Amino acid sequence: MWFRNARIFRFTKPFDISAEALEEKLQADAFKPCGPQETTRSGWVPPLGKHGEQLVHSANGYHLIALRKEEKILPGPVVKEAVEERAEAIEFEQSRKVRRKEKDEIKEQVMLEMLPQAFSRNRRCYAYLAPQDGLLVVDAGSAKQAEDLASTRAKAWDRCRSDHRSSSRLRHSRSPAG
Repeated sequence: MWFRNARIFRFTKPFDISAEALEEKLQADAFKPCGPQETTRSGWVPPLGKHGEQLVHSANGYHLIALRKEEKILPGPVVKEAVEERAEAIEFEQSRKVRRKEKDEIKEQVMLEMLPQAFSRNRRCYAYLAPQDGLLVVDAGSAKQAEDLASTRAKAWDRCRSDHRSSSRLRHSRSPAG
């Protein structure tokens, strides 16, 4: 596997973690699909895809991990059309103008009704940990994706540690020009 967009983070303090310990920490945040009223959810998945069962693939002291993010997608024009239809029905039945605040409430209600039938978009973000080098290398096209993976990793580790400061501190580094 090649990383196309490597974003490098350096740990500020040295750490050493075994594949088994990392697996245990990530297991608490394993991916579960979105519920009917959720718009987004993320969690750890096997980096080898369908061919793997473990959340960590380790080789030569390096650990490959993968974060999956599921987002429910509601097309804006569809929501807008449903809101307009309901607003027109209220205006006709009650012979009054529907104000902006009420339209916002209708929009929220429409979105909640449509969420269970919404399309899902799934994204995976891969990273590898190099404990001996003190690096986390994330394959992400944007800084936000890389930060999401780094912060999700930090939450998983901090929940299992009594000392929250030791291994969760990362500093973003620019990749060397090459």
